[in-house]
Amino acid sequence: MSTLKNDTGWNSTYRKDSSYVSYFQLLSEVEKNQTEVNQIINDLQNNTGIKSSAVGAGTPSSYYRILSGGFDGIDNVNQIIGQFEASTGVKATAKTIKSSQDYYQVLSGGFDGEKKVSQIISDLKSNTGVNANPKPIGAKENYYQILSGGFNGEANVNQIINNFKSTTGINASAKLIRPGGVYYQVLSGSYTGEDNVNQVINQFESSTGINAVSKPVASDYYYKIFSGAYNGEATANQVVSQFEADTGVNASVKPIKSSLEKYFRVLSGSFKEEENVQGILDDFQASTGIQAQLKPLGSPLDYYQIVSNGYTKEVQVKEVIQQFEDSTGKSASYKRLESGLFEIISAPVLGKAEAEKAVAFFTDSEYSAAYSLTGKQGYAKFDIVTEPVLGDSERDKALQYFQSHKYFVRYEDTGKTGYTRFDIETAPVLGKQERDRLVKYFEDRKSFVRSESTGQKGAIRFDIVVDPVLGIEVRDKVLQFFQSRNFFARYENKGEVIARYDVVTDEVLGESERDKVLNYFNDRNYFARAESTGEQGYKRFDIETDPLLGTTERDRILKYFKDLKYFARAVDTGKDGGGRYDIVTDLVLGDAERDRILKYFQDKKYFARSVETGEQVYEKYNIVSEPVLGASNANAGINFFKNRNLAISSQKTGAVEYYYTMTISHFTGQTRATNAVNRLKDLYGWNPVAVVLKKGPQIMYTDYTKTMKEMLDFQLTYASPQTDKYRNDPAYVFGEYVDVKTGKITANRVNVRSTPSTKDGDNIVQTLNTGDDVMVIGKTGDWVEVRITWKNAKPSDVEYYLDPNNFSMDSNTYYQFLKLSQYGGLTAKEINEKILKGKGILEGRAQDFIDAAKTHNINEIYLISHSLLETGHGESTLATGVTVNNKVVYNMYGYGAYDSCPLQCGAQKAYDEGWFSPREAIIGGAAKIAQNYINVGQDTLYKMKWNPYATSGNVHQYATDIGWAYKQVYSFYELYQLLDNPTLYFDVPVYR
Repeated sequence: MSTLKNDTGWNSTYRKDSSYVSYFQLLSEVEKNQTEVNQIINDLQNNTGIKSSAVGAGTPSSYYRILSGGFDGIDNVNQIIGQFEASTGVKATAKTIKSSQDYYQVLSGGFDGEKKVSQIISDLKSNTGVNANPKPIGAKENYYQILSGGFNGEANVNQIINNFKSTTGINASAKLIRPGGVYYQVLSGSYTGEDNVNQVINQFESSTGINAVSKPVASDYYYKIFSGAYNGEATANQVVSQFEADTGVNASVKPIKSSLEKYFRVLSGSFKEEENVQGILDDFQASTGIQAQLKPLGSPLDYYQIVSNGYTKEVQVKEVIQQFEDSTGKSASYKRLESGLFEIISAPVLGKAEAEKAVAFFTDSEYSAAYSLTGKQGYAKFDIVTEPVLGDSERDKALQYFQSHKYFVRYEDTGKTGYTRFDIETAPVLGKQERDRLVKYFEDRKSFVRSESTGQKGAIRFDIVVDPVLGIEVRDKVLQFFQSRNFFARYENKGEVIARYDVVTDEVLGESERDKVLNYFNDRNYFARAESTGEQGYKRFDIETDPLLGTTERDRILKYFKDLKYFARAVDTGKDGGGRYDIVTDLVLGDAERDRILKYFQDKKYFARSVETGEQVYEKYNIVSEPVLGASNANAGINFFKNRNLAISSQKTGAVEYYYTMTISHFTGQTRATNAVNRLKDLYGWNPVAVVLKKGPQIMYTDYTKTMKEMLDFQLTYASPQTDKYRNDPAYVFGEYVDVKTGKITANRVNVRSTPSTKDGDNIVQTLNTGDDVMVIGKTGDWVEVRITWKNAKPSDVEYYLDPNNFSMDSNTYYQFLKLSQYGGLTAKEINEKILKGKGILEGRAQDFIDAAKTHNINEIYLISHSLLETGHGESTLATGVTVNNKVVYNMYGYGAYDSCPLQCGAQKAYDEGWFSPREAIIGGAAKIAQNYINVGQDTLYKMKWNPYATSGNVHQYATDIGWAYKQVYSFYELYQLLDNPTLYFDVPVYR
């Protein structure tokens, strides 16, 4: 049990059973060597877990070592050992029995050139069988190549090369540097414009691979064209843009100094009502083309909304609205209340005086009415202020508009000036033809135009001159290029030339060889130069033989070199070559193996003898197992031996082991219990069984045929998900749209951003409207730093709360999947004793909640949780009874108890619904709760929030807060914890 505790952390108990299992011992006699027996013992343990040991049987055999000798020379003895091992499969080693001979190395030198020394080494190997290696003498030197030229005529250069080879013994070759033949030069012309001729040259060079150049043959003056005067810089810039697009010539706008005028700002006011003045502003801008804006006057006023109720007929309420609008000029609408009565709601009214005037309409007509603040503000009067306009004519145009409409208007000098008329000046163009083209451009458009020369000249016509080409074939190819394009072309004969060659020698090694070759050419008054090839080599070499064993071999090689008249000497390497050797084999087992090895040496006429080591081994062994528990394990061992055709027997030892039953912990849920069973199997090989002690929750999974990505995209597109997760993070509003003193937003659709920047839309976290509140932190440049509670949720935040896999069944957050449409089956006794005891008027009313749950298919704990919250644990006035029309009514869920009239409206709702007893209020209120969410399919907190059935036209979600369902579970989770063994029904969504 302690092992189980250490391995798993689980507690356990056990009890002894009456049944038991016997121990067995296995015995097998095998004719195998010790190594094979050991392998059987290892395989038995690995395959069956049975441990065993081996005991020798019968007469043991002896080990022998065979010795043969003596053999001269280490190479010789190693060769004999190799043949012995290959023939017998037995390893052997050499043993020195006589002092060794020295190794010598013969050295000969010095030889000129790598080729010569390589040939001498090759001859040495062929004639003596001895290997040798070249040994460079001195430092490396550079390889060079000598070039001499240029020599006219192929016969002449070949004669020079032959003379060079016969004199120096060095090879050389001829390199053509200029072919012989007749050269021609082709000329083509005449081309107008430098760009044009350059384009033809580029095409020619790309097509033929032959170089060509342009040659000016005619020139003309550069000209500038001037056009004016244009009203307004924008007009002039527009003309320039069109001119440049049409002609491909650049131009610029220049102000006319005499057209300098003042900037004015025109102001008109005071206009009432923002909607009215906005229409005037739009008409002014459309009529004049002058931009302007509204400027509010005075302090902002509050907006109010007037509500009048108590109307019983729809015809009546429509008639009252028409009278209200005709009398006050304010619009209004109506709605039907749950009580069946009608209520009139006015559009927002600006200012308390106007609100009181609107209320007076109803009170004067003997209707009840009241006004309340909307939380928004606006201005009663506005001025219209234009953007600065340039010049008297624009100023007068704006004044004329307001004066013609009988509006007050004035203007003011801004103190700034600007130009009203502009000229256009082109970039310089070359030649009269281009000048006349541009002049005609402006004349065709009825614009004033003139031109003048800059005094500078440029080439306007060009010829093309091709590099000289060799031969008629290439000449005609060049002519064909121009003639095929209808260009004029001709050629000139540049005369005949003889082929010209350079002489290039083979590589020579070292500066002395280089200078010898250079002197050869210099002595004959030929130009010559040397170039290093970048490679290096040695000029002289010695020869070193491989080590030679003994003086006889040494003297033989020395004589070889001396016979060839080469210098040679010998050096002692200091290495011991070995003299005479015996061969000693590895151990062999048994007389038969000993005699086989002795016969091998005797057949080859080698001396050999055997030596007994004193070690002995058995040819048979008995394998005996340790005690094996149980017949099944013993049978596994028996089958192991039988499968290998080995004899086997077994017998009981007389020892036994009793069975025990172990009970381990308690596990919640079938998955955990199954995992525990599998773990015990893996750890100990047991076959445990899980027994149900107590039933858990009933879980269903609903597949809404949507992927998680589709569900997430829908929420982001249609549901405007919000979060308070980032309420303490900085946020920014552009300074023009927030009143830093009141913390009020001053415009509609104002973007709140996470950074003070409008470079992209990724930083928008919320959109606010006029009158919305923010907490002002401070100013950051043109921006105001604020704090707001609710912000647009990030996709990752939405996905976290949307994904059911993020909420473990072990946590209270799993209760957001609890089916509120499923009656839980709790008893009235348990609810009364553990939940409703001491809860005011709700005490003892468990059966009423159970009946309500059964009647309307709502979870009873949810109804109780809702009621406890709304009634203040059964103590509120609405819950304990309110008299309406001489009848006491009860409201157990706060239904109809609006913030503006909680007691009166909640009591009236109870009266209208006929809730004249606590039971009627509990059951009747449950019906109202069911009809809006529970019985339309949204029967879990998760579905109320996310509504998997939602469409783009009907989102129908209880809240925009992404964490709403997560936050709502705690109250009725706590109630469930008070109960002993409630049956829980969960509906968990599945996304594909």
